Amino acid sequence: LSSGSIEFIDSGVTNSGGLGTEGIDLTVTYNNEIGPGDFRARLSYTHLLDGYVTPLPGAEDDVFAGEVGGSEDRAFLQLGYNWGDVGITWGINYIGKAYLDDQFLVGIDNADGGTWAPESVSVDAVTYHDVQLTWSPGDIVELYIGATNLFDENPPPIVSGLPGNDTGTETDAGTYDPIGQRFYAGFRAKF
Repeated sequence: LSSGSIEFIDSGVTNSGGLGTEGIDLTVTYNNEIGPGDFRARLSYTHLLDGYVTPLPGAEDDVFAGEVGGSEDRAFLQLGYNWGDVGITWGINYIGKAYLDDQFLVGIDNADGGTWAPESVSVDAVTYHDVQLTWSPGDIVELYIGATNLFDENPPPIVSGLPGNDTGTETDAGTYDPIGQRFYAGFRAKF
């Protein structure tokens, strides 16, 4: 274990409007020579205990912890292995289950004519995988190829609430990958 840390984060606001969060951040890294190469791993985990927005001074807090964009649990694991001039990196990004914004649901009637309870309209957890291969034949040039969203994980459909616009393709593009699987290649050069 090369390093690790646990932090309790509290970023509250008082009487001025704004944003407040409380949570736990955990980061662990590991580096070691394994076989003919070097292995590295880094895990970052966040558990959101509380999160809220105060829209105006004196207004009630709008709690977003657990809602889309504010999942209570998020994690990112990066694994890498370098063997001579060749390297591989695998990234796994986990976004925990979330619920639709309670303020959004207030104005929408359910099939029974009542309003939706926020915890009844949820988005499942999503995991994205990214991979990159590199080749450095010298000190000047590095060639790379990779894939983002390797397994083409679809973004969860999130209802927009606009009549006639519920196509099933709406999502929160700030949280989830709306594009899907993509490949890339390139090079880096030092001059």
